[in-house]
Amino acid sequence: MKFLKPLICLCIAVIFLISAGCVTLDVSHQQNETVSTIDFDELYTFIETELNNKLVNTTISYADVNGAKLAYREFGDKNNEPLILIMGYTGEMDKWSGEFVYSLAEDYHVYIYDHRGMGYSTDNGEQYEFIQLADDCVKLMNSLGYEKFNVLGHSMGSVLTQLLIVEYPENISKAVIVSTIPNIYYEGAEGIKNTIMTAAADKNTPNGIYRESIAMINYQGVFDELKNVDKDVMVLVGTADTITPQQGSVDVAGEIDGAWLIRFKDCSHRIWSEIPIRSSECIKLFLNMDETYSP
Repeated sequence: MKFLKPLICLCIAVIFLISAGCVTLDVSHQQNETVSTIDFDELYTFIETELNNKLVNTTISYADVNGAKLAYREFGDKNNEPLILIMGYTGEMDKWSGEFVYSLAEDYHVYIYDHRGMGYSTDNGEQYEFIQLADDCVKLMNSLGYEKFNVLGHSMGSVLTQLLIVEYPENISKAVIVSTIPNIYYEGAEGIKNTIMTAAADKNTPNGIYRESIAMINYQGVFDELKNVDKDVMVLVGTADTITPQQGSVDVAGEIDGAWLIRFKDCSHRIWSEIPIRSSECIKLFLNMDETYSP
């Protein structure tokens, strides 16, 4: 009966829009007909805004992890499998699309969080190596009672997800890698590399972003080790992505035996924001599927 959820939400949204004046009811006395005119662009914007507001107003919890206090939010039924979303460079958890998160939370218990020193999270004031962020993710989920969990990483978070499936395979169930490259030195990713280099050289860069930048500069990636990964992995990318060019995702998927690769035509870097429902439905299809062969 899941198909009823969006219908119910649509009906509720229309009622709100009528009260807000976004939907015009044109009552014609001729032939005793009532005609409703709905601006669907306004309707979509309204729903999107409401879900984003709902996301950022969800309770923030904290966990002490590796000398940092990591802030996180959670969504969905706690009896469902866990899925943690890992944000990209300079990103904070409140930037996730509400539509995307709540769609995933229909089937999974979803966690979003801020990296150490970013958003609502604190750090210990020390520079760290990139693997520290991977260990933070695992230790956070361990502190919440999970030994294994599904993971989805975007951009820098997707590079982090590659590291997780290589260095922490015992903790990962399935992995979704969105808009990825092996490292910032990948051919075609000069734009993001230059952005990170500039941030690292600027004394006015906020501490959290500065430390992320240094960690990325010092990180060479695990591309050569991806061929040994035996996890179920999905890779998503937009064909118009100019930040992490699609060839990076193609190369990463090609190194992982059995990896799914989906290229969304004309989408750019933030697929989960541009097409939140279509991308989340693809992700749920992948996560829900049992790929085990049994003759």
